[in-house]
Amino acid sequence: MNLPWNPVDPNRQGKPPGDKSSFYAARHARRMEKQARKRERKVSQRIIFAAARRRASLLRRLRRTHEPRDALLSLIHYKEVLTTTLLTIVSAGIALLTYSGLSSQMIENGGGIADKGHALSVATIIGTISFLSWSFTFGLVHWLTGKALAVAMAAAMTLILSIAAIDAQYNMLGLSGPAAVQLSLVDTSAHYEAQRRTLSQTVGQAQQLVPALNAQAARFEALKIQEELTGAFSGRKGPGKVSEAFGQIANLLTSLSGDIERGAAKAGSMQTEITRGITQLKSHVYSLGNVRDRSRDVSSSADRLDELFGNLAQYDYRASLLATIASLDSLTLSGGAATSEFGAVQNAELAAISEMAKPVATSLRAALEGIASPEVATSTVSRPMSAMAAVRHYWFELLPAWIAAFAIDLLPALLVIILIAARREAAKTGSDSGETK
Repeated sequence: MNLPWNPVDPNRQGKPPGDKSSFYAARHARRMEKQARKRERKVSQRIIFAAARRRASLLRRLRRTHEPRDALLSLIHYKEVLTTTLLTIVSAGIALLTYSGLSSQMIENGGGIADKGHALSVATIIGTISFLSWSFTFGLVHWLTGKALAVAMAAAMTLILSIAAIDAQYNMLGLSGPAAVQLSLVDTSAHYEAQRRTLSQTVGQAQQLVPALNAQAARFEALKIQEELTGAFSGRKGPGKVSEAFGQIANLLTSLSGDIERGAAKAGSMQTEITRGITQLKSHVYSLGNVRDRSRDVSSSADRLDELFGNLAQYDYRASLLATIASLDSLTLSGGAATSEFGAVQNAELAAISEMAKPVATSLRAALEGIASPEVATSTVSRPMSAMAAVRHYWFELLPAWIAAFAIDLLPALLVIILIAARREAAKTGSDSGETK
C-alpha cells in the first residue's frame, strides 16, 4: 500500500513522487549513523569491562596483601606441584645412570641380552622407588608435626639413605667408570717403567763393581805367584797352604766378576726388547678408543713384559754376590797344629790372609745393599683393573665424582627441609593474623 508523500515526516510515508536518489541517500545515512552508535556502545562496554577486570585484579592483590598466609600457602602448593613434576625427570636420570653402571659391569663379565634385561629391571625398580620415596616425602611429611613428623622423617631418611647406598656405586660406574679404568692403565704403565729404570740402575751399579773385583782378584793372584816364586810370606818357595789361600780368594773374586759381566751383558741385550714392549704398552694406555679393548691390549703387553723380566731372574748376579760374601765371611784358613817353626809361620800367614779377605767382604756387602733387587721389582704384578675395582681403589682421586654419585640421591632432602620450614612459617603467620584480629 503506497501512502501519499509527506514532506514533514518522510520516515512514515511512502516513496517520494519524484526524486528517489535523495530518499535512498537519506536512508543510507541513517543506517550508518545507527551502526556508529552501536560501535560506540561496544567500545564503551569494553572499556567498562576492562576497568572492572582491573579493579577486580587490584582487589585480589589487595586481599592477598592483607592475607600473607594464603599467599604463602598458594606458593607452597605451586612449588609442590612443580617439584613433583621435576622429580620424575630426576628419577628417570637416576634409572639411566644405574642402568649404565650395571650394564657396563655385566658387559665386562661377558653378559648378553638377558643380563642387560636384568640391569634394566633393577634400574627401573630403583628409579621407581626413588620417585615414590621423594613423592611421599614431599607430599606428606611437611603436613605432620611432633612425633608423627619425627617418625616420618626417620622412615624417609632410612629409605633414602638405603637407596643412596645401593645406587651410589652404580652411579659412580656411570659417571667415572672409564676414567677409573684409565687411571689403572696409567699405573700399570708406571709400574713397568719403574721396573725398567730399576733394571738399568742395577746393571749400571753392578758393572761398576767389575773393575774393582778384577783388581782385587789380580792382587791376590799376584800374591799367590809371589809366594810360589819367592816364598815371601812363608819363607819357603813353591806351592803351599799360603799360596793356595791366595789362589782361593782370587778364584772367588774372578768367578763373581764373570757372573756379573754375563748377567749385565744379558740384561743389556734384553733392555732393547723391554723398552720396545713398554712403548707398545704405553701406546695402548694413551691412545683413544674403547677402554675395555685397550685394557685387554695392555694386559697382553704386560704378560709379555713379565715374561722378559722373568727370564732375567736366571742371570741374577745378586745370588753370586751373596755366595761370595758368605764364603769370604766363613773363610777360616788354618794349617792345623804347628809342629815346627815353619808350621807356626804358615799358620800366622794364613790368619793374616783371612784378615785381608774381611775388608773385601765388607765392601761387597755395602755394594750389594746399594743394588736394587730385581725380585722386588717383579714381586707384584700390576694389571688393569675392572671398573668396579678401579672406582673403589682410586676413590680419593675420584672423590668429587663420589660426592656427586651420593648427592644425586640425597640432595632433594634439603628441599624437604625448606618445604617443612615454609609450612611452619605459614602456620605461624596464620596464627599471628588470628591473634591480631
